[in-house]
Order: sequence, then C-alpha cells, then structure tokens
Amino acid sequence: MYVLNAGRLSRKVTFLQYTDTVDEHYRTEQTLEEYATVWAEIKPMRGYEYLEYYREKNKVQTKITCRYRDDITEDMVVSFNGKLHEITAIIDIEDLHTALEIMVQERVGEDKNVGKSDV
Repeated sequence: MYVLNAGRLSRKVTFLQYTDTVDEHYRTEQTLEEYATVWAEIKPMRGYEYLEYYREKNKVQTKITCRYRDDITEDMVVSFNGKLHEITAIIDIEDLHTALEIMVQERVGEDKNVGKSDV
C-alpha cells in the first residue's frame, strides 16, 4: 500500500490548459490558461543530449508527485521554475487514487518562460 508523505510536497506547480480564444478580428487562437496550482515533489529523472537542428541541447525527464486528481490530462502543460513542461505520462500509483506520478519533459525550441500573458 502506497502512503503519500505530505512533507515532501514542498514545491508549487501550476497546470495549464489550452483554451480557444477569439480576438477582436474574430480569429481563433489557442492560449495557455492557468487550470490549477498544487503542492508537489519534483525529482529530475534522467538527462540526455540530442541534436536539434545540429545543435546540442539537454533534455531532462522529471517526475512530479502530487495528491491524486482525476482532472489532470496529458494534453495539459506544467509550469514550475519559470519553465513550461509537456506531460508525457500520468500514473495513478498502485491505482489507489492517493497520489499521481506525472512524467514531464521541458519544452525545447519554444518560449520556455512563463509570463503574465501566458497564464
């Protein structure tokens, strides 16, 4: 049986979701809007180098552990440390609905900083 240690949930992460907005010229565009902010534990899992347009970059896979929520989906984006991260997997630990392990990967090649206009 998995027991969530609440003392380890010491970092705030924000889940963002894409929403369609219509501007004054009636054009539809997708924007990121804040969905929920939760306390979580963040652990870098592994890093590897790869080539993108013939340049070396680092890609880090990170594991986020938080209390169970049934409204988090893989098409959302996670923000912490001022950077955006794509969700690659969501795991309900032991299917007990106690905690989630969310695997994320930092966005590369896009505007990674989160500003007031993005949230």
